[in-house]
Amino acid sequence: MDGKDAAEQRVLGHPHVRIEGRAKVTGAAVYASDTRDGAVAHAVLVTSPIARGRITGFDQFAAEAVPGLLGIFTHRDFAGAVAPVPHLMAGGYVNSAHRPLASDRVAYAGQIVALVVGRTQEAAARAAALLQVGYEPEPAAGTFDDPGAEIVRLADLKPHHEDIAKGDPDAAWQKAAARVAARYETPVQHHNPIELFTTRCAWTGDTLTVHEPARYIGAVQHGLAAQLGLDPARIRVISGLIGGHFGSKFGLSQHTALVALAARRLGCPVALVPTRRQCFTIANYRPESRHDIRLAADRDGRFTALVHEAEVITSRFDPFAMEGADVTASLYACPAVRTEERAVRVDRNTPGPMRAPPEVPYLFALESAVDEMASELGLDPIELRRRNDTGIDPITGKPFSTRPLMACFEAAASAFGWERRLPRGERLRDGP
Repeated sequence: MDGKDAAEQRVLGHPHVRIEGRAKVTGAAVYASDTRDGAVAHAVLVTSPIARGRITGFDQFAAEAVPGLLGIFTHRDFAGAVAPVPHLMAGGYVNSAHRPLASDRVAYAGQIVALVVGRTQEAAARAAALLQVGYEPEPAAGTFDDPGAEIVRLADLKPHHEDIAKGDPDAAWQKAAARVAARYETPVQHHNPIELFTTRCAWTGDTLTVHEPARYIGAVQHGLAAQLGLDPARIRVISGLIGGHFGSKFGLSQHTALVALAARRLGCPVALVPTRRQCFTIANYRPESRHDIRLAADRDGRFTALVHEAEVITSRFDPFAMEGADVTASLYACPAVRTEERAVRVDRNTPGPMRAPPEVPYLFALESAVDEMASELGLDPIELRRRNDTGIDPITGKPFSTRPLMACFEAAASAFGWERRLPRGERLRDGP
């Protein structure tokens, strides 16, 4: 055992006290929005109540009368000030390529349509509430089956994506002793971290300092440099405790450049702490998905065919969608497999990773079908998985470097007494 292995043995598998644990639970932890080094102006977002259309105008009279107001910034101020940067998964840095305040167009409900800055948070919030925005709505599609929703094969949207086709699953389906055909759906899920999607920007000459909770500091630095036409060396990003992100703080956010521009225009540091409600639309999310699964097996429970057709929601402006059927196609031994993934483009912000790989909703659908197959065959669900376990990737034919799947099932079954469950209802009661 070398030194590295010995060090890992001392760390892995043993309980450890979190270094920042006490500070977090006592309120002593300092997040980006807690930064206080000099006078700071406060920004508040105004977001669109319509999902698609255009802005017809602003009535700023009442908002401008609020004491302590420093500025109201709209597309009339910032159009053309932020250069386009590709999505993080398309060779860029941003979690959404949409640029708010770039024009009078509204692309989704909750889009940023104005940035209001005041000497205090209260002044900015009061002025933002009084700002009146005129809209000309257009028909919008919000989710599956809505008029105007655009269905695109993922292979056409993402150049590297390939749907899987192996064997003849249709013929195997017709000859199968047992079959399961079902649709499974997963809901939209949103991030709700302790530290909101905050930012604080300050200029010293032509050097920008950004305090922001970020998982990928390089994306903030280089993304902002590309957006604002700066040398990355002129941007310093400070990210301490990020207060949780689950994937949502992985790329540069839409609002950071706006706060930086406002700070430069006003000549003072500007901090933004969005509302919890706004975080549902200014950040990415795990989108709803639906999966049509056809699973066939012989009388012994060995799979003979798998067809997985999936649809997942995405935005109209990014060539990005959450994919995962390549994992379901390779999870269990099966000689005939076909997958097809489709993106449904609607008037929403771009989704993104959340807490786990994007394959999770896909695996939920497949494993639900496997459970239904176990019921169809009268087999224990874990035994059915054991019969279809494989050390070889059924699609590529390559051996897995590790394959602990059944060991995990067996450890879990032992931990909570799987053998004591009621076989028909798959239930286990402990206490009342």
